[in-house]
Amino acid sequence: QMYPVENDRLLKETEPTPGSILAVHFKLYGGDGVSLQSQVLHRVLRENSWKIFECCSDLPNGKQGLLLPEISYQTAENRNLSERIFQPESLKDENEPLALLEAQAKKIRNKVEAYLKANNIEIVHLHNIFSVPFNPAATLAFYDLASKRQDIHFIAQHHDLINEGRQGIFSTSTYSKISARINEAVLPNLPNIKHVALSKIAASQMKLEKGIDAVVIPDGFDF
Repeated sequence: QMYPVENDRLLKETEPTPGSILAVHFKLYGGDGVSLQSQVLHRVLRENSWKIFECCSDLPNGKQGLLLPEISYQTAENRNLSERIFQPESLKDENEPLALLEAQAKKIRNKVEAYLKANNIEIVHLHNIFSVPFNPAATLAFYDLASKRQDIHFIAQHHDLINEGRQGIFSTSTYSKISARINEAVLPNLPNIKHVALSKIAASQMKLEKGIDAVVIPDGFDF
């Protein structure tokens, strides 16, 4: 059967058009494995016509992206807040540390959301933000953003996981409200988030603990 030209045109598959991604890191320009691996990934994506905007605490001058000092886990402010959350000196009223945590999370969320809107970005690629709460305010900020903005698509890539021998660093907070907030934000199972694990073992843990069906993409370097 012969098809008219206009129908033949409709039958042809077209290649998807790459768009813009906000790649989010605690830090990106160090010499650690996650940073080096991510820099390679960004380069490859750019070579394939994707536009990558970087968001991190150590964005160099001249790099396109959002310099966000608040996302660092190495600042005195974050260390002090984390100590109050995970290692409180006493079980006093949790409303004060909870308010500080929520205020910092809101500050981060507002800056990121404004940047997404200004640059017409609809894909956010998070590295470790949802899997190791080195900066709990950042983890909450992006969880709240993903929960409220279903129009934004998130890729959550987990180079490290909290359950890989890191319980000593991130013991459950003795504050019930804070503990509940952090637990729901770590490895969130939301329809607009696609999770990426480095191994089948990590993917199995995520399925068992949170019901997440993760894609397995190992980190690797071409030495």
